[in-house]
Amino acid sequence: MLPVIVNFTMTTPFKVPTNAMRLTNTMGLLCVIWFAAVGSVAASPASQLPEGPPWLGVVITDGLHGARVNEVIAETPADDAGLIPGDEITAVADTRVATFQALKLVLSQYRVSDRVTLKVWRDGRVFDIPAILGAKLTDSEILYQRLVGRPAPDFDLPAVEPVGRAGVGSLDSLRGKVAVMYFFDTHCRECADLYRPLSRLADQRRRDGMAVLALSRESRDVLDAWARRWLPSFAVLHDTYGEVARMYRIDQRPALVVVNRKGEVCYAGIGQAGNLKHAIFAAERALDSGRRSWAR
Repeated sequence: MLPVIVNFTMTTPFKVPTNAMRLTNTMGLLCVIWFAAVGSVAASPASQLPEGPPWLGVVITDGLHGARVNEVIAETPADDAGLIPGDEITAVADTRVATFQALKLVLSQYRVSDRVTLKVWRDGRVFDIPAILGAKLTDSEILYQRLVGRPAPDFDLPAVEPVGRAGVGSLDSLRGKVAVMYFFDTHCRECADLYRPLSRLADQRRRDGMAVLALSRESRDVLDAWARRWLPSFAVLHDTYGEVARMYRIDQRPALVVVNRKGEVCYAGIGQAGNLKHAIFAAERALDSGRRSWAR
């Protein structure tokens, strides 16, 4: 069954805020549903409604009793309401929902900040859970919520650039150091703008205990040719079949993930310039926080 993240787009002329969301294809497993909400809302400042389309913050599929919750994204309306993976939403208010399609159609009638009552099946019991729909998050914000503060999954990948020059082929070998992981594709135009800044960062901070790792799912031949052309100062690792990207829930390029000395993710984001600035800031803070060994 194909999981679906329920997103709701309104026809109301809201301005798109900085925390608006555009979630796409997570690891090739999620399908994004955008649909117009019926009705209209006055877009005046006096309304004081949060801007943007409403969002619940769950990944769902069809279940046995209703729309099954496969994932609850942290710090979203669903998380605040107390939904957990395995719950099945069987109704919204008095409207029965038997599938995720039915759920999205019902919720499309609502807007940001509306209060809804979800009837939830959990472990054989059915009870009501109140929720307040919120504004959708950006792709970067969702990635951040999924990764930051959690242990960084370990990996061991073949290096395109010689390991002796670049530093590592595995995350485990960076115990006690700060790692900046750069997920890229050689044909990605936005990715190309980060090559030189990340090479400079690797050169400037390597002796201080920071390592920059570039991970790509492209073929070894493509990566070898790219490395010969660009001669990067950072490690280039072949993420065969994109396995590490899936571990880190990366489905867009470029993406940056920073891992602190304790082996915890302290930053994750998608995109180019602003993402790089935030990643470097997080990496510098992690570097200055002390030279402690990774907790294992």
